[in-house]
Amino acid sequence: MKLKIRYKFTIVLILASIFIVGASAQGNLTLTGTSVSQTVTAGTNATYVINLTNTGTLVDNYTVISNNPDSATSVGLNITSPQMLNPGQSLIFALNVSNLTAGGPFRVNVTANSTNDPGKIAFVNTTTTVTALPVNGTNLISVTPVSQTVTAGTNATYVLDLTNTGTLVDNYTVIFNNPDSAISVGLNITSPQMLNPGQSLIFALKVSNLTAGGPFRVNVTANSTNDPSKIAFINTTTTVVTAVQTEVNATVKISPRTLNLKSKGKFTAFISLPSGFNVTDIIPGTVMCDGAQAVNSKFSEKNRTLIVKFNRQDLVNVPTGNAVTLTVTGKISSNGTLLDFQGSDKVRVINNGKSKELDEKNDGENENLNNNKEDNETNSNDKDIVKDKKVDGKDSNDNKKNNDTKAVGKDSKNKGKDKESSNGKNKGKK
Repeated sequence: MKLKIRYKFTIVLILASIFIVGASAQGNLTLTGTSVSQTVTAGTNATYVINLTNTGTLVDNYTVISNNPDSATSVGLNITSPQMLNPGQSLIFALNVSNLTAGGPFRVNVTANSTNDPGKIAFVNTTTTVTALPVNGTNLISVTPVSQTVTAGTNATYVLDLTNTGTLVDNYTVIFNNPDSAISVGLNITSPQMLNPGQSLIFALKVSNLTAGGPFRVNVTANSTNDPSKIAFINTTTTVVTAVQTEVNATVKISPRTLNLKSKGKFTAFISLPSGFNVTDIIPGTVMCDGAQAVNSKFSEKNRTLIVKFNRQDLVNVPTGNAVTLTVTGKISSNGTLLDFQGSDKVRVINNGKSKELDEKNDGENENLNNNKEDNETNSNDKDIVKDKKVDGKDSNDNKKNNDTKAVGKDSKNKGKDKESSNGKNKGKK
């Protein structure tokens, strides 16, 4: 939008003289003149004040005319002809020259002729240059689309560009209107803002709403201080939709609490999901922990937990330390939509082959103490940790138990044989 205002000026006080000189009683005359120039803005007058004098000794009548070879829009004299002058008498009159657009120079020549002696002529040559008219102008555009869709609680950001399209320094007041009552509307500038001719100002409008709805109309208006009628505006519309969840925050517990990267064993992650999601919807083949792919998994329906095992040596770029964060990721197939999940836990990580057995033994003792404490606090996931650790040690315990049972059976069998043998001998003696 480009808006203009015109200023009109009348410029006077430049004096040109036409002298008719040397007129004798017989009417012999001599004429002289001067040339002048002015610069004005488009649509305004350059005014030349001219002095015509009868310098002869006879009364005379003068015809005054103008010539406009460069076709200025408007040229005029404020007198008519002829004009009678006594000897020594002067006549002050004006020539006005204007043009509607910038241009020039425009030449306008004024000539005075003696009626008594047409050979007696005086003239003034004027030149007028016309410049562009000073204007105030306001232009406001949107760099970004004026209609946007965002999720509830997030901003739609409209980048706007305000330009002073006038030829004068101007100050602008920028305001907004929020007819549909969006919960949050704001500009990142204050008013007024001063701009030089041709200068631009980039600023932002932000619109948001906490709940789905809309469209919300917000209109931004910029007003010229020099000329309040010079106004530019932008109308925006923002539609707010419900946010779609794309990642689920899972709760993850890692066991054992100390991982020795030199060990070739496995470690376990116990994964549970927030309300509204079921661990049975987790796709086991997508589950990873810091570069390690899950090697097996099982569901605990009782505690709504997915128990996943990983090889320790599959971990990638895991540092050592007393509180190292391990992150478990994967995908959930929920109501036909594939979502990501992520959860993490902090454990102790070492990289020491010599102390492997001692570290794992101490870790097992600490794990049992922690689990007993957390069992009293009704932490079901840690019950699974205890259960899983028992499963890990089941083979060795079962082997020991079986060996003990076989030994007892063998002893009983031997005792039976000894008893039968003793009874046989006694019967023989009888």
